[in-house]
Parts: sequence; structure tokens; C-alpha cells
Amino acid sequence: MKYYRLDNSVDAKEIGRHTIQLDFADKKSQDSCWSLVDEEFPNFKPDLRFDLEKGSKLTDVASSGVDVPGFMINERVKNIFEQCKLPDHRYYEATVTDHKGVVHPYYCLHIMPNDYSMIDFDKTIFKKRRSL
Repeated sequence: MKYYRLDNSVDAKEIGRHTIQLDFADKKSQDSCWSLVDEEFPNFKPDLRFDLEKGSKLTDVASSGVDVPGFMINERVKNIFEQCKLPDHRYYEATVTDHKGVVHPYYCLHIMPNDYSMIDFDKTIFKKRRSL
């Protein structure tokens, strides 16, 4: 079985001038990302609308300056993840408006943290390494 580690890029050639690519478009919405919590799924439909930051590039996985639990991904990445076995998770519809005013569909992939149900601890080998 293969395991992958996901992280946002900070390479300006890939994402543009800013490490934070998205700005939350509607900070006053009651069901915005400010209402989401890492450790639980919401009982409402999140209102996730973002604007692409000036100088940023539209990418398959985008970083936001707000505390969205999970990853902002496009349809292409969602299709890849749907073929994988993931910990307990949900997809929330989102939008990203680019510099020309075009609205792109995205998803917030909210993965439940500390979900160890997929790990077979009897067959797992842990290695200790020094922090970076």
C-alpha cells in the first residue's frame, strides 16, 4: 500500500507571488469558513466563496488565508482523491473568482484529523526521525 503526504506549495513559479492564493470573498456570511471546525463536520452547508489574490496563479490545490479545515481543490484533484481510500472526510462546494471575474468551481476537502481507523497498528513499523 502506498501513502502520500499532502502540502501546499510555496514555490512562486507554481503559485505566484503570494503563498496565500485565496482571499475569503464574503466575510459576513453566517455559514462561512469561520464557522467550520477541524474536529467536526458542520450541520449546515458551508458558504465558501474566494477571490484569487492579486499576483497569485490558479492551481489545482490552493491555499487560503483563512482557517479552512482541509484543502481547497478543483474537480481534477477531487476525481483523483475519489479513487483513493481516505480517512473520514467530506467535500464542500466552493468557488474561486479569478482576476478576470471568471468563477471556477472548487471543493474544500475536510479530512477528519486524528482518524487512525485505517491504520493496522499490528503490521505498522514506526521510525523516529529528527524534526526539520
